Amino acid sequence: MGRRHVFGLKELKERHLNAFELEALCDLDRRRAEDLALLCESHLGNRPKVFSHVEEMLSQVPGLEAIDVVTSPKTHHTIAKLAFEAGRDVMVEKPIALTIRAARLMVEEARIHGRILAVAENYRRDPQNRLVKAILESGVLGKPFLILQQSVGGGNQILITPWRHLKNEGGILIDMGVHYADLLRYLIGEVEEAYGFIALKEAERVRREGGIVVEKVQATAEDTALGVLRFEGGALGQWTEVHGAWGEALWQRIVYCDKGSLKAPPDRSGKPVEVRMAMESLDEDALRKLADKALDGITKELFQGYRLGYDMPFDQIDRKLIALELYDFADSIRKRRRPEVDGSEGLKDLALSYALCEAARLGRPVALREIEEGLVEAYQESINKALGL
Repeated sequence: MGRRHVFGLKELKERHLNAFELEALCDLDRRRAEDLALLCESHLGNRPKVFSHVEEMLSQVPGLEAIDVVTSPKTHHTIAKLAFEAGRDVMVEKPIALTIRAARLMVEEARIHGRILAVAENYRRDPQNRLVKAILESGVLGKPFLILQQSVGGGNQILITPWRHLKNEGGILIDMGVHYADLLRYLIGEVEEAYGFIALKEAERVRREGGIVVEKVQATAEDTALGVLRFEGGALGQWTEVHGAWGEALWQRIVYCDKGSLKAPPDRSGKPVEVRMAMESLDEDALRKLADKALDGITKELFQGYRLGYDMPFDQIDRKLIALELYDFADSIRKRRRPEVDGSEGLKDLALSYALCEAARLGRPVALREIEEGLVEAYQESINKALGL
């Protein structure tokens, strides 16, 4: 993620939207930090100072205003606390933290020290998801009453990194689930109650190169979740997330409303949004007008020539969405305002992700308030213990 954030900064620099000057890098593996410093020198025009310890960086770079935390989730709360105590604002990659208890500590530390806490959530910034939100808010489809969020596939491959299959490191249901949780809340509103089932289907994960297994990991985090949601506004949701399925892959996000339906494209694909109505149609001109209102000036600048979709390589899409996160964070610092996804939003996303796990453990529906306030955390108990919380 650190490298991807550097390319996000490069995207802003190329557009003369300089949000930050990258002054320092910190990694326990100093060699990795030195390698990234070379990349920064090549792409950003300056070579940041390199450190192996956060405390050292904070004390030796006095002009530092903000910290961008792109470490594994289990370290987010400890690094953020050090930064807040040193008077710095913080953005952390999603999920905000590994558990609700850790997330609550971060939100409270930010409040105590009067600092900004932002969470990097890039899916909602996709122009296609902005358009979906605008269509729903316009009322042309009536009131949403059902949303289907389904993602099925994965087989037994290691998904990006081995730690995503370890419960005490941040399992795949949480690491990936917060993206979907954020979009469910962004599009439909707050969830009042959730029920779920979870399972571990593929206990051994492998990485193959040329058909040969080169790495294995024994999974301890569940890879399958089925959930039913009840939103505060009365809508219902069905959330299926399976990362251990073989054969036919499935992905869909469909919103059913009183007057029709809306089918969202896969995130970061640029494919068109599909709208179907019973009595009338929503023509392209109307969609263009909604898109024009939905996209802010920075998004329009980064996605120049946007026409209800886009066609570009994934790495370009990725860096543009990360650039939008970073720009929002910088603007929130300058104006001392809440970032779009602040600590409280990040906590709610994490709570919805854990709601399915906690409901499965208890065998009953759980209110999201119970999760957010730390009243129900049986599933997270072993993780909190491993974190020393």
